[in-house]
Amino acid sequence: MKTMINVWLRRTVSLLLVLALVHCEAEASTPDRKDLQSFTDAFFKDSMERYHVPGAVISIVQNGTIAYMNGYGLANLKDKKPVDPKETRFRVGSLAKLMTATAVMQLYERGQIDLHTSIQAYAPDLDIDYFRDAPITFHHLLTHTAGFPEMIYEVGRDQNRQLTLSEAIEHHTADPIRKPGEQTAYSNFGMSLAGYLVERIASMPYSEYVDRHIFSPLQMENSGFAVDEASSDLAVSYTYDKGSYHSLPYAYTYHIPSGSLVTTAEDMAQFILAHLGQGKPPNGSRILKEQTAQLMHQTQFTLHERIPGMAYGFTERYVNGQRLIGSDAEIDGFSANLYLLPSEDTGIFMAANSGGGVAMVEAFIKAYLDQYHPAHETTELLNNPTPAQELRKLEGFYIPSRAHLVGPLNFTQNLSAVKVEVIEDGVVTLDNERYVEAEPYLFRQEQGTAMIYLDKDKGLLASSTDPKMLYELKPASYHPALHLILFAAGALLYPIQALISIIRRVLNLLRVRKTRAADLPETAVSILFILYFLFAVSTPELFVHTVPWWAYPLLFLPVLCSAALFVRVIMLHIRKRRPGAAHYAFAAVTLLFTIYMYMWGFFQLS
Repeated sequence: MKTMINVWLRRTVSLLLVLALVHCEAEASTPDRKDLQSFTDAFFKDSMERYHVPGAVISIVQNGTIAYMNGYGLANLKDKKPVDPKETRFRVGSLAKLMTATAVMQLYERGQIDLHTSIQAYAPDLDIDYFRDAPITFHHLLTHTAGFPEMIYEVGRDQNRQLTLSEAIEHHTADPIRKPGEQTAYSNFGMSLAGYLVERIASMPYSEYVDRHIFSPLQMENSGFAVDEASSDLAVSYTYDKGSYHSLPYAYTYHIPSGSLVTTAEDMAQFILAHLGQGKPPNGSRILKEQTAQLMHQTQFTLHERIPGMAYGFTERYVNGQRLIGSDAEIDGFSANLYLLPSEDTGIFMAANSGGGVAMVEAFIKAYLDQYHPAHETTELLNNPTPAQELRKLEGFYIPSRAHLVGPLNFTQNLSAVKVEVIEDGVVTLDNERYVEAEPYLFRQEQGTAMIYLDKDKGLLASSTDPKMLYELKPASYHPALHLILFAAGALLYPIQALISIIRRVLNLLRVRKTRAADLPETAVSILFILYFLFAVSTPELFVHTVPWWAYPLLFLPVLCSAALFVRVIMLHIRKRRPGAAHYAFAAVTLLFTIYMYMWGFFQLS
């Protein structure tokens, strides 16, 4: 009997200890509201001046309620208007994609779409050059794996020249540059296309659909896409330069499902509550079924289970062992951030009205997690690391998948290449930062927490620091510096030739005996090339609304110049007037440089 009592006592004590530990952990993961307020206020008081942020706002949701919400600084410096978390509306750009993804999932749960059926079934007349046997689906659009390049033309800026969403999509569709489902490449066009399909399937404008089925049920009364920029409750964005703030103009966009959301901290808290509540906030109407919300929040694409990837509309992150899903945004001086910690029933929204807010909101997320969810995860190193000889097959330069652009600026991807070098078995460097192998081909930063994964079959690099894009291994012969030198050498030929020609003409005018200029055609070509380069770097601004008919002749100017030079050489031979070596060289270099430019996509805009 005594033995039984002792056993019972030991088990009771053990149970009480476990319950106490669980209680302590629960308290540690759910901060006291007063402590949370003190921590948050202290952070913003210290950070806004440091990051040059005039105004900011935050709402923190925990356990089904708004734990803390506040505004800091000024929404409008000229009018000295303070930020109000309930009234001040911020542009939150890409957080609109979360609304779009939620709308798509609503159509899915009603049986109006299938996530894995080709979008051609819902818009058969849409002019997209699909890959054969590789349809684009809603699954691809919501995970940014449809294969579209980044869109930089015909996005709209002027309020008086705005197109409707349907006009914008139907007038200028992007064609995929890689097969769907292969890579993550953050795509504004892809999410706008999803919003356009919502519009067609629901038979109502996108903004009306979101208002009816998301904003109204959640009582998000101050959220929308159509905004009067003169509205007194709209925050003004600023840039900071030489000790003072300068206001930025309000810019519009055709692609409202990707980046036109305007909202308040209170409204976004309602949206967070709905998603943390698996589709239903505590005091509002259900917007998603529980199983639909769970599906939406699950990992839908990643190269490796320990590298964050994409959910439907949400981006994953791992910080201090916590899985976060959400999105960040930056548009015309505004910055915003929304993240959910599903395991902790916590969500955070922040917005700021200057470019410095990007770093500030990121710093708050890190500070919050360090304070209330400190790092505890450790990664063991691999006992049998991959031999250096095997790793060297993946050594070289990698280009971000999002860096692939359409048009002359595609060449700028050479500026964003990263380099992987093998040091020894199981050790590589990424841009000179050492990484050690934790699992086969999965590497952890030696002096940090970042992780990278090298896909030996696909030649891809995935980084935990940015799940919204992957990196593609270039051929061994590729070197970004070499291409920059080649391009600079070719491009500088023309201003140098034009300058030499001008000097010759000036000197010729000073002579008593004039000589006939023999390089006039070459000088004309040089001037045309100079004009072309000025045109090329200006294309994003020139074609922000539409690509006019005259753009294409200008786009092919180098081709026309090369052809003209070779016709001239042939005509001189026919007339038995043999051109000099300099003429041959200039024509040959121009032809080679034009071919080089063609390889980099200089002569296309779509």
